[in-house]
Amino acid sequence: MRPVTSCSVFMIGETSGPVGALSRAVRRPTAPVTYGLIALCCLIFLTGPASGLNPVYGSGDELLAAQRVYFRHWGVVPAELFHGSARAALTPATALFVHGSWVHLLGNMLFLFVFGAMTEERMGRVRFTLFYIGCGCLALLGYAAANASSEQSLVGASGAISAVLGAFLYLFPRARVTSLLPFLFFLPVRLPAWVVLPFWAALQWLAAGRAGSGPGVAYLAHLMGFGAGLAYAWARFRPATRVKAAPAPAPRGRETAVITAIVLIKTSVDRIPEIAEQIAALDSVSEVFSVTGTYDLIAMVRVRRHEDLAEVIPGRISKIPGVEATDTHVAFRTYSQHDLEAAFAIGLDN
Repeated sequence: MRPVTSCSVFMIGETSGPVGALSRAVRRPTAPVTYGLIALCCLIFLTGPASGLNPVYGSGDELLAAQRVYFRHWGVVPAELFHGSARAALTPATALFVHGSWVHLLGNMLFLFVFGAMTEERMGRVRFTLFYIGCGCLALLGYAAANASSEQSLVGASGAISAVLGAFLYLFPRARVTSLLPFLFFLPVRLPAWVVLPFWAALQWLAAGRAGSGPGVAYLAHLMGFGAGLAYAWARFRPATRVKAAPAPAPRGRETAVITAIVLIKTSVDRIPEIAEQIAALDSVSEVFSVTGTYDLIAMVRVRRHEDLAEVIPGRISKIPGVEATDTHVAFRTYSQHDLEAAFAIGLDN
């Protein structure tokens, strides 16, 4: 059997600062898909023969035989996938929920617990579910295509979870992860995701180059899942380039001041990306930020007249489906490094 497992469980998820607050205080309780996947995988494992806890499957040689039949039935067998029955075509989906051992299960579920919740919150529940299953199946299919003659059973969620890691790297590159590194005697080291996850991917690449054709870890499926997740996150969540026409300058001596309003916005948690994009598309909105804490988004609104604020904020932003509440603060004076330098430069130029 070739289970899809994580290279080694060397990361314990923990984030600090604003991202840590997002993970611990706000985001963790609102990731039902992630926790549902963990519960489902654990339930299937405990009731199956791999756990060794179900007396229905016997013990000793009888148990080992039951495990082989079970993995071959529910797992992906490359030699059968492309030349077998219709049932074999469904195994990329079923294999995602089957694990080969306690270490296999606990390692995968730890990674999913650490990185899944924040990724789900960023994507939304429905999109995250489709992303997880789609990328997981793609990783298994990719591995099977590269080893089309293999008779080994391929099971496990590591392809899907690797996709979650790839997406997390793009979405939260500065989130800090407490890592246990063997070459530092397993001392905990806090490193940003942009350091930890590429290091993990590099280990998978090196291991894939040395992997044989017998039972073991399908590192190639990890790499395919990681690449698919990273590519999807980049394609779906990369900043959109928008060109807005600047207002015509006022005649000299009759310049009109720009009124800036900071709008704090509460939204439906599973629709944050879509709502942010709709707000950013409004002509009077210059920036939209996704933030932690009580509010979900902050929008910077710039208009010429106070009357325009009523048109933009309650008239347009508040009417976007999913916006639950807004709190507006109008800026009356701006302080910036540029202003300070200009103040100190007064009288110094000839």
